[in-house]
This record gives sequence, structure tokens and C-alpha cells, in this order.
Amino acid sequence: MFEANNTRYVGADGILELFASTKDSFMGAGFLPARHYLSSVHVDARPDGSASTYGCFQFVGSRGLDHWGTYRDEVVPVGDGWRFVRRQAIVEGSVPESPVRALLGLA
Repeated sequence: MFEANNTRYVGADGILELFASTKDSFMGAGFLPARHYLSSVHVDARPDGSASTYGCFQFVGSRGLDHWGTYRDEVVPVGDGWRFVRRQAIVEGSVPESPVRALLGLA
């Protein structure tokens, strides 16, 4: 599950739909190429082997900083890696002309 502000995407098809519409919106706005920066990651390990994480992000494109916020994740170990069970992305701010505003229904 991937939650972005007040919108929820469930399963691989739902999450792929989110990223496809995001790509189309940013390409249409002439905002690419772009970079997504993640920092200040905090991991809370749990006794059962799972973990919760918290991180801050910024999305910077051809016109500069576009939007920023936080991720809160629930992850579980699988094989020799990790799998997201849930990701909550909160866009805390954006520039007024950002395509993310329409995508997530932000005022």
C-alpha cells in the first residue's frame, strides 16, 4: 500500500498507476529531468524483525525545488532484502505551479 496525503494506492497495479500519472504530469509540465533526494532516514527495528522508518525528501526538477515532505514506512525482511508493507508519503509543501498539487488534490 502506498498512501500520498489523502490518496491510497493498493497493490502493484494501483502503485504503478500512481507513478505513471506522476510521470505523465511532470513530463507534460516540462519539469524533467528531475531528482528525488532522501535524507535524515531513521530506522526503528522491532523485535519481530520488521522495522518502521522515517525520512525526509525533496523533489528537484529543471525549474528547481518543486515539492518536499516525509516518508513513513513499514518494512519486513524477505530473503536477503526488505519489502515495503506500507509507505505513507506526506507532501508538506510545494511551489504554487507544481504538478503534484493537482495529482494529490492539494489546495
